[in-house]
Amino acid sequence: MKNKFLAAALAIGLLVAPMAAYGDGHQIAKETDDLAMIWDLLIVRPIAIGAMVAGAILYVPAALITSIGKNDMKPIKNTFLRAPYQFAIERPLGRFSD
Repeated sequence: MKNKFLAAALAIGLLVAPMAAYGDGHQIAKETDDLAMIWDLLIVRPIAIGAMVAGAILYVPAALITSIGKNDMKPIKNTFLRAPYQFAIERPLGRFSD
């Protein structure tokens, strides 16, 4: 039981460390509080990264269907690839609104 807990804590630490390092480079807004930053780092960012992966998976069939109809691919790229990436990676730590 103790080994499972240590393995889970290590896995979480390895997932959070790169996000913390990347989030340090952003200028944090004055209205952002510490609790929002912790919530963002531990809960919201991992879920957003999962949504980014799901968007990349859903992009393939959506792109195929869109390309069959010879429609514009830009809205599909924005919806499934760019928006989740900007929310999960480029957004300043602790800031949820634009």
